Amino acid sequence: MFGPVVRYDIKASKVVKRTTIYAGGARCVCMSVTGDSVAFERQDGSTTWISIMSINGGTPRDIVTNNVYMFYLDWPAGDYIYYNKGWPRGSTPPDSSKVFNRVNVKTKAVERIAYFSVNAAAD
Repeated sequence: MFGPVVRYDIKASKVVKRTTIYAGGARCVCMSVTGDSVAFERQDGSTTWISIMSINGGTPRDIVTNNVYMFYLDWPAGDYIYYNKGWPRGSTPPDSSKVFNRVNVKTKAVERIAYFSVNAAAD
């Protein structure tokens, strides 16, 4: 499900402020290691994007488009966001669902990191 991106400010284990930083449809939200930006899958009509934006809000910057849902999104360090493409519910998994990629947030260059079989246990 796609929903808003919300930042919670917490002090002494209590939420003291709740701020919607992106009201559009988003999912698979993850924070940069520095804590100043978030990455998320964003849907705009029938197109999905990996987008990044400031933790304080603003306009999302689109990094790469998929046109399929993602199952995984992570920004563990530096300039790379890692992801693997999914597929629309009820359809046959496409070849892209077997690929683990990373995208450079500065250059938008996409690299294939690994290819795996969906039926690896049976291979």
